[in-house]
Order: sequence, then C-alpha cells, then structure tokens
Amino acid sequence: MLLVVSTVNISTLKGIHGTTKYHAESILVNGFKVDPDGKVGKAGRGVYFWHYLHDRSTAVYCANAWTNFAKKQGSYDQEKDCTLVNIEVEILTNVDSILNFEGQVQESFNKAFPIGSYDESSYGAKLDVFIEELESNLSCKFNLVKINLSVPNLGRNVAFANSFPAIIIKDDVDINILDSF
Repeated sequence: MLLVVSTVNISTLKGIHGTTKYHAESILVNGFKVDPDGKVGKAGRGVYFWHYLHDRSTAVYCANAWTNFAKKQGSYDQEKDCTLVNIEVEILTNVDSILNFEGQVQESFNKAFPIGSYDESSYGAKLDVFIEELESNLSCKFNLVKINLSVPNLGRNVAFANSFPAIIIKDDVDINILDSF
C-alpha cells in the first residue's frame, strides 16, 4: 500500500486594518469580505492591512493616517459613526499563495508599467492585471500580496523612505480578529 502525504506550509501574518466604527461593527459580525467589484485602491482591489512582526505601533500609525486621509477624501458615510477603529488580525494562508512584491516581481511590474508613464491612481488597476497575468503564466492563484505602500501626509518626517509593509488580501483566506481598539 502506498501512502501519500501532502504537506501545506501555512504562513501566519499579523496586520492592522484601520476603518470607521460603523465599518468595524460590520466586520466584527461578518468578518472581512473581499469584494471582487470593490473600489480599486493604491495596490489594486482587496482588503488592506498594515503588516508587522512583533511591534504593532508603526502599523497602527499607518492605519490611523490612512483612515484619517480617507475621511478627508469623503470615502466614508458622514451620516454614520466615523470614529476611528483599528482591527488587529492574524492571517493564515498557504505560503505558495503569497505574492511577495519585491525583487524580480517588482522589477517585472516596473518594466511593464514604467514609473511616470501613468497616472498614480491607475497603478492599482495595473497591479491587478499584472497579478492576473502572473497567475496565468505560473498556473497558480495568489490570495494575498505583501507589498510596501506609502502613507499620505507624512512629508519628510520619515526615516529612509515613505514605504511601509502592507498586506492586500485578494481572495478569501483565514483571518482571525485578535483585537479592536
């Protein structure tokens, strides 16, 4: 008798999602939902988290900055409670379904969509197209993307560069809510 053992390497990632109280109430009841027809963000469609390993303070700062920026842009229903709420999560997914947007992957994207050739707001949609093409060429599916993103209104008060680790959930994965504050 032949015994076949299949192993799946699961990765556990931590993140902070900043939002409003009225959105947080829905998330705490229904969980995070990826809307395939949702708004295209800075890194395409998906649910965004600021990634951290041990110390969540920078991720919280980034989440707060983005939520406040989105409020000023009119992204939230002002008739509802727009108090800022952060949701801390643990994301579990197969290691093979993570796209690390760095090195050769980022260089390939930059070659396909050169810096300065497009309006900044269009790069998110272009990233979605790039990922779909990559998935097709590699015959795989990426559930999430690890990518560095900028935070609005930080100016020059940032060490090194305005680029912080983020996770964009592109497809359903296990997301455990650890805390909301």
